[in-house]
Amino acid sequence: MTLVRNTLVIGIVLGLMSSNSNAQSEADRATASTHDKIDGIRRILDDVAKRQKLVGLQATVYFQGKVIAEEYRGFADLEHEIPVSAKSRFPIASINKAFTGCALLRLAEDGKLDLDSPIQVYVPEFPLKPEGAITARQLSHCVSGIRHYGDDERDSNWYGQHFQTARAGLKLFMDDPLVTAPGSAFGYSSYGYNLLAAAIEGATNRRFDEYVAESICKPLGMTHTEFENVQRVMPGRVRLYSWYDLTKDVESEELFRVPTQEHSYNMGGGNLLSTSADLVRFGRAFIKPGFVSSEILKQIATPGKTTTGASVPFSYGWMNNLGSLNRRRILIGGSFPGVQSALDVYPEHDIVVALLTNTWGKGFRNKEFIVGVSKRIADLLLE
Repeated sequence: MTLVRNTLVIGIVLGLMSSNSNAQSEADRATASTHDKIDGIRRILDDVAKRQKLVGLQATVYFQGKVIAEEYRGFADLEHEIPVSAKSRFPIASINKAFTGCALLRLAEDGKLDLDSPIQVYVPEFPLKPEGAITARQLSHCVSGIRHYGDDERDSNWYGQHFQTARAGLKLFMDDPLVTAPGSAFGYSSYGYNLLAAAIEGATNRRFDEYVAESICKPLGMTHTEFENVQRVMPGRVRLYSWYDLTKDVESEELFRVPTQEHSYNMGGGNLLSTSADLVRFGRAFIKPGFVSSEILKQIATPGKTTTGASVPFSYGWMNNLGSLNRRRILIGGSFPGVQSALDVYPEHDIVVALLTNTWGKGFRNKEFIVGVSKRIADLLLE
C-alpha cells in the first residue's frame, strides 16, 4: 500500500514539474517574442530618425495591457546638448483637436451643450452667416464652411499676437465669408476648432485651457500636458528645428532653428505641450468605455456626413476612416514649423502609439512620420 501511495505522489510531482516546465517554456517564448517586437520598434524609430535627420524623438507604445516601449532619441535642445528624456515636452500641434472633441462630447452627453444648436447660443459675438447656421457638430466634422489658414496669412505680425482665451482669438477669422455653405462640403479648419473651444468656454463659463486641464488632463494623470504660453518659463519645453528654409519654403542642407511662435490663437486646434507617455494615457481612453462612454466611442467611430450624405474623414478631432474592417484605426496627427506628431489607436487590438519630434525632417512632407511610422509599429505588433 505504501509503495502504491509513494508511486502516486511521485507521479503527481513529476506531472506538476512537467506542467510548470511547459508553462515556463510558454512564458519564456512570450518574453522572447516581446523582446523581438521591442527591438523591431527600435529599428523602425532609428530608421525614420536617420533618414529624416531628426534632432529629437520621443515615442511610447502601449500593447495589450501595458506600455512595452518608451524610446528617446537625440536632443531636446541641440545648442545646449540637452538630450530628449521622459520629461521633454513637445508641441503636439493638431492632436490638440482630439482633446477639444473629447471635451465637446462629454459636455453634450451631460446636457450642457447641444451639438445641433446654432453656435451663437454659446458664442453670441460670432456673426450669423448668410449661408446658414453653423453648429458644433458641423465644426467637429470640418463641414462648417469656416476657412483654414490663408497662404500668406501667418507672418511675423500674425505670430506675434498673444490671446488669453479661445474667444479672444476669434477676431482673426470671425468676419470672413464662409468657403462653402454649412454642412455642404468637407474642409479641414483649425479655425473651426478654435470656434469649438470658444463654444466650450461659453457653455462652461471657464477658460478653455483651464477646463481641459481639469476635466481631461488631471483625471487621466497627464502631469506633463499643458497649454503652451510663450510668455512663461515652462520646464521641459523643447526647442524646434527644421531642414526646411522657412523663408523660402524649400528643403535645405542646413539645419535651422525655428523661432518661438505664438499658437495661443488656436487653443482648440494646436496649442498643447505634452509627452508621448501622456498621449498614450489619453489614447487609451478611446479603446473601451471608462473615461468616455460607449456612446462617445460610437460617435467618434461614425463618419460625419455632408448635407448630400457623403462621408467625411473627420469626427470630433480624429481621422476615423483609416485601417480596414478587421483592423480599425483612429488617428490624429499634426504639424507646424519644427513639429511632427502622431497619436494612433487600434481599439480592437488594444494598441496605442504616440510619436513626437521637434524637427521638420528631410522629406517630412510625405507625412510618413505622422501616418506611416505608427502603422509600421502596429503591423509589427500584430504579426
